[in-house]
Amino acid sequence: MAGTKGSKVFRYTDEMRSRAKEMFQERVPYKDGKRPFGLWSDLSKKMSGEFPQLKELPDLTLRNWIRNVCLYDKVNISDRSKQNAKGIEAIKKKNKERNVAFTRTYPERLRKMHDGEIIIVDESSIVDALTPIKHRCLVHDEESDNAPAWLLSGRAMKCCGYESNRVDKEELDRRAELSGIKWIAPYVNGDTPRDCECLTCGHPFNILPNALQEKIRRGGTETESTCPKCRCLRQHKDNIISFKDNESHATRCSEVYLFWDDSYEWFKIGISNDSNKRGRSASSGPDPSTFYREEIWHGESTRAICWATEQVSLALSNISAPTWQEVEQWSNIVGVTELRRASDWDYDSEKVRYWLQGLLETCSEMGWAEFMLKFHPFLDAYAKKLLLD
Repeated sequence: MAGTKGSKVFRYTDEMRSRAKEMFQERVPYKDGKRPFGLWSDLSKKMSGEFPQLKELPDLTLRNWIRNVCLYDKVNISDRSKQNAKGIEAIKKKNKERNVAFTRTYPERLRKMHDGEIIIVDESSIVDALTPIKHRCLVHDEESDNAPAWLLSGRAMKCCGYESNRVDKEELDRRAELSGIKWIAPYVNGDTPRDCECLTCGHPFNILPNALQEKIRRGGTETESTCPKCRCLRQHKDNIISFKDNESHATRCSEVYLFWDDSYEWFKIGISNDSNKRGRSASSGPDPSTFYREEIWHGESTRAICWATEQVSLALSNISAPTWQEVEQWSNIVGVTELRRASDWDYDSEKVRYWLQGLLETCSEMGWAEFMLKFHPFLDAYAKKLLLD
């Protein structure tokens, strides 16, 4: 096996292979034994110490070589080169046969694909499917270089705007209907974003027609939402649709809580099945958060009631949310959207507690859907429609 550094080729010796295997045997005496953490890095450093010429190799290259020698007992360079040469020759022979067949059949396939509107200027110039050759468009009387594979995929030449003759208006409308959207801009080509509108929520966005075709081909229309807004809504377990469709989820016991952060400069408003457990796990888990240091208050109700209270409280206090400049300075941004600046409340946690408690009681009396319709300031038409249904 050869390692490269620039244009210089380095050859490993049998002595190096034997020494690498000995070191590996010392560290992992049993064949099925567990390999210690950092094994390959340690062996790489030791090998570089014993064989100075190995220091010329990149560390990753040397580690990969040691792993291959110790685990797979790679064959020597001459045997491997012979095996590789045989494989390469077989591939070359197969490709040559394919190219001969392609050269013979391409003109007729091109004629059928484009109804004779595109022809080859010189049929003797055909090399393979990916090498561009000169074609002539009889519609616009222009010539350009195009790869045969491009034209056989249904796409046309540059003078035609690369438009595919495989896509017609009926097919595009069928794709849109299957995906729950309607087109609001004209078609250019399959790889140019086309403006559309979601039939569910009315959200405008754009999508590649070819991407829509691929999604339909693999059957994604039944399980995936094309609209980014609808898709974002369904990514979270707590949302209007989930509470409407799943009563057991909406009525299970939950808590809305209020915490101080570590610096006592921010309030944290959120919901959880157990606020005490949430605080402990956030402070000592694998990704410790400074937003859960001291609980100020928590109130109990159903999941839907707590979620509606949280959403309305965060929306009404949105002016106290951290700026992006502040967020960029923090190492941990878990739950950052639920933080509110304490100085805007004069650091009066009791004031915030009574305010949240009042919202929770009001929501419990009115019902979560009616509460959101009345007090949430940023509901769009689609959210209101879902709440009213």
